[in-house]
This record gives sequence, C-alpha cells and structure tokens, in this order.
Amino acid sequence: ARFIFGLCALIFALEHEIFAVADDAGSNVGGPEECRTDLTSVLPPPYSNISQSKLICMTVWNTFVLRHYQSEDGTLTIMLSAVYTTGWVGIGFSKDGLMVGSSAMVGWFNKKGQPKIMQYYLQGTVASKVKPGKGELPLTGVPAAVGLHSSRIYVAFQLKLSKPLARQPVILAFGIKYPKHHRLTH
Repeated sequence: ARFIFGLCALIFALEHEIFAVADDAGSNVGGPEECRTDLTSVLPPPYSNISQSKLICMTVWNTFVLRHYQSEDGTLTIMLSAVYTTGWVGIGFSKDGLMVGSSAMVGWFNKKGQPKIMQYYLQGTVASKVKPGKGELPLTGVPAAVGLHSSRIYVAFQLKLSKPLARQPVILAFGIKYPKHHRLTH
C-alpha cells in the first residue's frame, strides 16, 4: 500500500494581505475565531511574543489554520494549528509543488503527553522514503515548539530565508497513529 503523506497541496501568498482558502464545502472552519486565540499560554517565546496585528492568519484546509510572519531580516515564523486527538500533524514545503523532494516539519504528543517535533525529508511516497531527522528547511537556532490548547495542536518553527518569500507550495498532512521510532504512519 502506498503511504500518502501529502493530503493537500496549496499555493498561498506569503504577503501582507489576508485571504482565506476554504474547504470543499465553502466554509471557513476555525477562521477568524481561531485566529483570535491568544498564544501566550500555548507556545513559548518568540512565538507567543509576535503581535497578533503582525501575524497573517488564515484557514488553509479543513481544520488547519496557518499563522505566519515574515520579518525584515528574512526570518519566517510559521505556526500551524489543527484539531487534534492523537497522531501527528505536519506542514511541508515544496520547491515545485510536488510532495517528493519536499521537506516537512511534523509535530505530535507522544503517549506520555510529551511534545515532539522533527524535520522530515520526503524522498518518496512510501513510509520508508519519509526520512526522520532529515530535510532542507533552513531552520533558525530558535527551538521549534509544539503546544496543545483545548482540542488543537500547535506546531511552531522559524526559517531563515535569504530573500523574502512571495509564494510557496505547501503540503499539509496528518496521521491518527503515533509515530513509532519517529516513523510516520497513517
């Protein structure tokens, strides 16, 4: 059986304008209300220190809400949230809009309730080709973070970009099983 990691590939503008991409039913689940959630008790600094007025926040797919902020020095802060019970949630970045060859950040809480986050390289579409601890994302020295608030998981990290990002193909994914030895399953 093929392991389908990428459930949804979207191209969205990382510009200073707000828009929303609705799901197939045309709703905006988690949109404006979720965007007003105070993150100070959910995520550590610097993620919780960014002013809500600077963050671009939008529903991007199903229950996935993306917050992002790009500073003048090229640091891109990403905060992804989604409804969560068990398993993992991830966001991948593609150079060409395809899953293969992309890098992703995946977050989860293990069975003991400990937060985990790891970069993965998507070398192929089968589980054995999804490589934990690998990837090409230019992470900053700021530790990535995972938080849980109400029924939502929050995955946050920063990228150091050499030039401002205008458009970026993104892969959103989730699995209902806990990663085993950092291996993702669906």
